[in-house]
Amino acid sequence: MVKKFRTTSTGGEPLEVVVTSDTITAYHIKKRELTVIGKEKGKPERDLEEALFREPAMTIRKWDSKYSVDFEAGFQRGSISGLSKKDVFEHIKKIEMYRGEDITGKPFIEWIGLSLDDPKHKSALREFMGEKSRSTRKLKRMV
Repeated sequence: MVKKFRTTSTGGEPLEVVVTSDTITAYHIKKRELTVIGKEKGKPERDLEEALFREPAMTIRKWDSKYSVDFEAGFQRGSISGLSKKDVFEHIKKIEMYRGEDITGKPFIEWIGLSLDDPKHKSALREFMGEKSRSTRKLKRMV
């Protein structure tokens, strides 16, 4: 299973999100432009812009019943592993990041514009979580 969605991040960034059976990856659609102060933009800045564009904005990986999230945080990256399904899909428990930032609140999928309440995303997200649809569960009980 591979599903692709065009979404918008919570920061307003347009993204393309790819959902497979074990990974959700969000990619930037537009290249980012670095603001250079004091001189014209040169090759190092253009190379950095290209590298930032190719790097995913977020990757969520599933291992058995645990999840890891690697995400962009400005010019830094954050990575959290050992998360529960609830952290990724419902709400984040209290997690203190570098410099003491508290990211409690929104689930990680909402950061990249996905929602279990959106009918377009629901079946792909349920497959990623390893949950069968209601009709599949009902059919198995009948057989």
